[in-house]
Amino acid sequence: MNHPNALNHAATTSEGHNIVVRVVQIGKEGENHLRVLRRTACGPSSLLTNNHAVPLWREVHFEDIVFGVFPFVGARLSDCYMPYNKNSVGDILDMLLQCLDALAYAHSLGIMHCDADKENFLVQWHPESLATMTVPIVRPRVHLTISS
Repeated sequence: MNHPNALNHAATTSEGHNIVVRVVQIGKEGENHLRVLRRTACGPSSLLTNNHAVPLWREVHFEDIVFGVFPFVGARLSDCYMPYNKNSVGDILDMLLQCLDALAYAHSLGIMHCDADKENFLVQWHPESLATMTVPIVRPRVHLTISS
């Protein structure tokens, strides 16, 4: 598992779920970030189809540090066009459309994602339509990581 950010840590729960534990707030730093996560990544709004935020499963408070517990999503979107994934142009375009949908939803809530980059998106899995030479029945979900 590749985490370019030292504030993230992969783990497995006692129930067998793969998760990522991430530092969200330390003292007052990250307060706005936590507010945005509470608004987009948990509760009823997290179930909307145009909301692509990674769900926030739990907050863990330790002294003045708040950790967020998120499901392990899968792979970086930036890998979708690498030859070893064997994604078709249609697979890639579908993922990119979901990225635009995610940004449009964030902007509709007044949330600016100024550093939007391919590294801010995660994809559940790669369809690899070129390997199977079939049109996939289901498509992977693309998630926007809300950063501070």
